[in-house]
Amino acid sequence: MVERALEITTDENTRWEVCRVTAQARLRLDGLERFKESAYRVSAIGTAGQGQYSTPILAYAA
Repeated sequence: MVERALEITTDENTRWEVCRVTAQARLRLDGLERFKESAYRVSAIGTAGQGQYSTPILAYAA
């Protein structure tokens, strides 16, 4: 599962939204605003349930 935050805060109040659930190792997201910062994190989902989230990364659409 891939989640995105459009507004990043320094506390636990960052609002994450699911932007895609996929089994692929790569993901292409279309329709992003150019040069606007977004944060992304991923979590694996399997038969045992959902795993921990990755460390968020910051990205800009080019």
